[in-house]
Amino acid sequence: EIYGEPTIKKIHDKNWKTRLEGLQELHQKLVIESPEEIKTQAILKTLSLAPGFKESNFQCNQEKLKIIKAAVQNPKLSETSINIVLSYCLDKITDSKCSVGSKESLSSIADVVSFAYLAPRVLSEGNKLKSVKNVAECWGWFSEALFQFGFGKLDLKITIDEAYKGLGNTNAAVRGKAVDAIAALLRYVPQLRPKFDDQKDAIKVFIEFIYSIF
Repeated sequence: EIYGEPTIKKIHDKNWKTRLEGLQELHQKLVIESPEEIKTQAILKTLSLAPGFKESNFQCNQEKLKIIKAAVQNPKLSETSINIVLSYCLDKITDSKCSVGSKESLSSIADVVSFAYLAPRVLSEGNKLKSVKNVAECWGWFSEALFQFGFGKLDLKITIDEAYKGLGNTNAAVRGKAVDAIAALLRYVPQLRPKFDDQKDAIKVFIEFIYSIF
């Protein structure tokens, strides 16, 4: 009723060009709405329907991320809505053609519900991902977002627990990104430095080095 049956049908069409056209139409209608009027959950549910978040065309994925970024700006954004798209955003965070849109979508969510709420979820779910590249980029987003949003009311215990997991990862890229994030965190709460005294000397030296150049 809100966005038109023809547009919604196009979004679920088997032909990617038709899907892209429908997604573009939805996005154009969405950006002219005031955030309070956006039917966020309905929109995100629509995106999740077949082919949904298993979309194989990068242009359609790019458009979906644009829609997510716009749709989550509703100040009444719910946890249910976030749950619909979080895994999708984390899945696309290393896609060379979609990573920017993925990170911007995550930051848009954090802007509404707070960085303190979203960051632990991204790190927790990120550390469970099968792809080490995705795990590393979740830490990369955390570092970037920390400077964007500030420390705020970030839960230190949860963040440190997740940081230990990152530092203990067998992949060097993940450990490196986790070190970057810890160094960024220490800019806000330098008193946390002793929490990492039990790490290997190489990691402690790396943390101090990154910290010094921020």
